[in-house]
Amino acid sequence: MKSISVIRARLLASEDTLCSLWQLMAHPYSELIATLLEYISNHPDFSTWLEQCRLPNTLIKDYVKTLKTESPYQDLPGRFRDSAVILVTTIYKSWFAVKKRKLFSLQGKKRFLAILKSDEELQQDSGYDLYTLTREAEKLLQDIQAQLEQQWQEEQTRPIDEEAIFWQVTNHLYSLYDQTKSVKKRSVIAYLIKNNHQLPNQPEDPQAYQLRRQAKVIQIQRLEKQLKASAPHPRILDERLWLEALNQSLRAITEVNDLEQIQQQLLLKFPHLPYPVFYNSNIDLYWSLNDQERICLTFNGLKSKNVLFELTCDRRQLPYFQRILYDYQSYRREDISVPAGLLLLRSAQLIWKPATSKGEPWNNHHLYLHCSIDQCLWSQGGIEQARQELVKKTQQTLVSCQAKEKETSLTPHQKRNIQRLETSLEKLKTFDTKHLNPTQSHNFDKHSDIIIGVSFGLKIPVTLAIINIRTKANLGFLSPRQLLSRTQTILARQSSQRKKRKVSDYQRYLNYLQQRHDNQHQRHKAQKKFADNQFAEANTGRYFSRLFANSIIEIARTHQAHIIVVSNLKNIREVIEAEVRARAELKYPGNKDLQQKYAQNFRSSVNQWNYNQLTQCISRAALKVGIEVTSVRQNTKGTPQQKSRQLVLNYLKSQQETAQNSDVEYLNNQL
Repeated sequence: MKSISVIRARLLASEDTLCSLWQLMAHPYSELIATLLEYISNHPDFSTWLEQCRLPNTLIKDYVKTLKTESPYQDLPGRFRDSAVILVTTIYKSWFAVKKRKLFSLQGKKRFLAILKSDEELQQDSGYDLYTLTREAEKLLQDIQAQLEQQWQEEQTRPIDEEAIFWQVTNHLYSLYDQTKSVKKRSVIAYLIKNNHQLPNQPEDPQAYQLRRQAKVIQIQRLEKQLKASAPHPRILDERLWLEALNQSLRAITEVNDLEQIQQQLLLKFPHLPYPVFYNSNIDLYWSLNDQERICLTFNGLKSKNVLFELTCDRRQLPYFQRILYDYQSYRREDISVPAGLLLLRSAQLIWKPATSKGEPWNNHHLYLHCSIDQCLWSQGGIEQARQELVKKTQQTLVSCQAKEKETSLTPHQKRNIQRLETSLEKLKTFDTKHLNPTQSHNFDKHSDIIIGVSFGLKIPVTLAIINIRTKANLGFLSPRQLLSRTQTILARQSSQRKKRKVSDYQRYLNYLQQRHDNQHQRHKAQKKFADNQFAEANTGRYFSRLFANSIIEIARTHQAHIIVVSNLKNIREVIEAEVRARAELKYPGNKDLQQKYAQNFRSSVNQWNYNQLTQCISRAALKVGIEVTSVRQNTKGTPQQKSRQLVLNYLKSQQETAQNSDVEYLNNQL
């Protein structure tokens, strides 16, 4: 299992070298990417690709081949052209993925909204009173549960968590609703769907129903507006398009779409930054040491131009770059054969970032190298495990290719691919991982029954559950107060005698939340006066994320837990935003100013923690002690303790499904 992290370093070189690289990345390279983006968005088949949510496999690569001999791309290094293909492919792949997910969500919300009715409307449609409607819903729910129980017994695949059971019942209700033509039965099904197939004990609150319905309407409107967004557009490297939009705004505008397009162009920021260059191969970077024993490197495509960069980085990241240098030197040795798949470095990017200096663009921008590394390859045990996985994967691919060779004749390219796989397999089998000289990690029992679940929330940022997976018993739950229970002795700032007092990390955490809330208020007041609004908390949020991470790792070590399961939140912000707007509209109908003020106050009362940063801190702290960190989908219902427990159960379910799929794939290969 891969655990990718990104480390970065600044690259230093002579002014001539930086100038030539800036010119190369800003003009032919960035212009090539802009040409590719415009070519795709203006293609006559773009509407078809939009419906399919994917591009043809070789579309971008084939078009780049046609531009290879044209000006100004003929002098562009081959790796830069490959990088342009990778970047544009990634842009559209992510854009299509987001569009597909939003379209699926829109269809589901529209379907639910078409079924959603108040209890009064359902009573009118069915002719039942509320008591009879509830009893009919109870009978139908019992029948569905009995059918599903029989199905689970026959297939021997009963869901292990409540949320999976909930969605199976919900899908069955939707399917039954579509198949049923009786108005009475449809009303009973709609009653169950609306109440999440639960039988309420109290009559429906009309205000709560209107709030729920309005929230769904707002979500649908926002999704429809987002789906109408234009295709990815290239970066603006000069003010030409902005000036054209400004001239258009001075003329008469009659269409709303034209107005929105001009407004979007006028509000665009001018990054003046070239696109980053991607190196997806870890052998395209050439590492060395200079006379001062500093790490230097050059790149495939720039080596012929005698371009050499000196690397400068943070002290905490220096061991990673030293290890990358050692891996490269081992890979280039003639007496041993090192598989590239076991090297710590996985990929790299060349990125320009703004600086405070003045002058030419290559002087007021700094050049950085971002390297993706696999944390699992940092330790001796991780490399050995990765080697075994690569051997198994290569063997499966080789068997598949050899079976294909018996059925049909292979092309020369396919024959060379088989030879390459055989060479790689032999290299992996005979390679001794000690040649890479990795660090030793702490030994944990990989068969331990203890797993830690860490759930995230809006009100409570972190909740930890300690679960015994053999007995499914809860060994304990920890809240932020318990995770930050450490106390420190500090000097009182406001006391004239400078007395010492003890303060817990949790109290400092509460003070930080209050300070952040006050700073938000001060920023708002300063912005209204167009005054300086530099009210910030420095890196205090990152500091508390590290405190949370260190406490979680210490608890995992105490209980000998070998896996930490963190939550993978998706679309939670969109749901909260729709709920906030619905609350505001119901509280102050027709008054936009009061709605906006209420929504702003409600958002400020909800915790806005950097969950991505917290997850990274947990992963980095776990790497040092050899604990695996994985992420699964978090339930949207229940208390924080229930969510953290369910994370572990969801992880176990995903592991069981993966094992079953592997067994089926193995049997198919054998047949």
